[in-house]
Amino acid sequence: MDMGYPRQALLMTVVKDLQGNGHAILTVKSGKGELILDNLTDDIRAWDQSGYTFVKRQSQENPNIWLSLGNVVGSQMSER
Repeated sequence: MDMGYPRQALLMTVVKDLQGNGHAILTVKSGKGELILDNLTDDIRAWDQSGYTFVKRQSQENPNIWLSLGNVVGSQMSER
């Protein structure tokens, strides 16, 4: 928020990592799409390049409400 993003653009998100373990990340809704910040990597990635299974996320309207994401799977990131 110190960088100018509104609270509604910063959403805690629950995923299953590549080993199937529960993990929390931050989704940032930006002009470049939905990006994720993840303490398991220094990379900032598009959500669909994470390889994670997306379970639920905070509502933009009310951060106390969690919305199901239907276990959508992001594609595996290609090797660089």
